[in-house]
Amino acid sequence: MFDEIEDGLIAAIREGIPGLKTVESYAGQLEQEIKSLPARCPAVYVMFSGFGTSLDEYGAKTFKPRFTVLAATKDLRGQKEARTKTGGAYDLIKSLLTLLEDETLELEIEPLSVESCAQVFVSGSLTVYGLEVQTDYQS
Repeated sequence: MFDEIEDGLIAAIREGIPGLKTVESYAGQLEQEIKSLPARCPAVYVMFSGFGTSLDEYGAKTFKPRFTVLAATKDLRGQKEARTKTGGAYDLIKSLLTLLEDETLELEIEPLSVESCAQVFVSGSLTVYGLEVQTDYQS
């Protein structure tokens, strides 16, 4: 189910936020492709971060998977512009919040919840924020 949720997140972001140059599963692109990133921003990467579980009183197991959604923006004028200009990181974060909060991705899961957002990486002109998204589903 983790892969279905990740694929659903990627599809929803591709369809729901116009103007993104990259939307894909995260596989180390920020470390490996940092030089080519300017041409590929704004970018969103999605990765499965882990899960917790719980048992209800009847012994049914609930999985609580977490996903990290990385929002990367770049502006050659500098990091402040990458965050604050129209279409920058702050706008991208707001769009992701609006799109993902309470979404079920047409899967049999509880509505998504954006649990937190934090700055992950900053350079001279690149800014990356990570949004932690969680859902629940029964096995």
